[in-house]
Amino acid sequence: MISQNPNREIPQDIVHTVNGLRAVATIELRNGNYKRAESLYMRELEVIMQKEKEKQASIHKGATYYNLGLSRLLQNRGEDTLRDIFQAYVEDIFNVSLGKEDEADGAPARRTLSDLGISDEDLKPVKLHARELKKDPQKWATIDSTAFAAQYIEAILKKAKIPAIETRPTLEKLRDVGQLPDKKTSVFIGGPFKIAAYLRELRRVFLQVRPRYTPYMSLDFTIEDERTHDDCMEILSNCGHAIFDVSTEAGQYAEIEHARMKNILSLLLFSAAEEKDKTKPPIPAMIRTVGFPIKGFCYLSELEKIIKDFLPEQP
Repeated sequence: MISQNPNREIPQDIVHTVNGLRAVATIELRNGNYKRAESLYMRELEVIMQKEKEKQASIHKGATYYNLGLSRLLQNRGEDTLRDIFQAYVEDIFNVSLGKEDEADGAPARRTLSDLGISDEDLKPVKLHARELKKDPQKWATIDSTAFAAQYIEAILKKAKIPAIETRPTLEKLRDVGQLPDKKTSVFIGGPFKIAAYLRELRRVFLQVRPRYTPYMSLDFTIEDERTHDDCMEILSNCGHAIFDVSTEAGQYAEIEHARMKNILSLLLFSAAEEKDKTKPPIPAMIRTVGFPIKGFCYLSELEKIIKDFLPEQP
């Protein structure tokens, strides 16, 4: 047996790029932007694989494939998920010492494969084959892990039991299992659905500065049209705080009044064209005088301080 593993760490000249892509992708994943997260993880993978070609050496891609698999699992793309998670497991096997392949079973990929119905017996041939290849230092250092995994994936797919993931649950199901939001840490984010992209960006900024809270949007749930009012109000009622965008008039006015009646501490935001417009919220007196703080902003970067001033760091 060789005494030293080949260096499969991410090279320093790309580590900042990889970490940056991974950080943004993780935020997108938490925000529910699964497709966007997938594209960022794919870009991360491309950067690493390009470096592999330059170095003519194998680089550990376990975390990249694992995260990519999660982003696809949350899109209910079962087969793609299994391919990625299995690939992550193969990466882990080649990243542990020769003769210690069982150590790869302690990584997240193996635990997820168990959840997907893959047994130790199913993976035994994979470990044995990898161990044989690793006896040759040159083969180990230059292994094409993708081609290696391709030899086994069809058999693994036949064994798998991939669950459907419900990313937009109904309130009825949440009530049944007692998983409605915890008021202490939950924050409702409201505004016109037609500016959903901006509201998701607002949530992304929120998670950056107040990660100990959980932001909820009505768009996170499957809501029948005829129940839109009641279900939106129920989601809001189960949150301890709320942030509403009031740049344009829409159904959020009813939600703001509901928040006032339920004593839900709320912040009203609006987009201002210029600095002087920050003192002129585009809302009627009925809403201006409801008692909640009103803040205008000219740039999205200003939202960080506004949110920090509104909510303490600790719930």
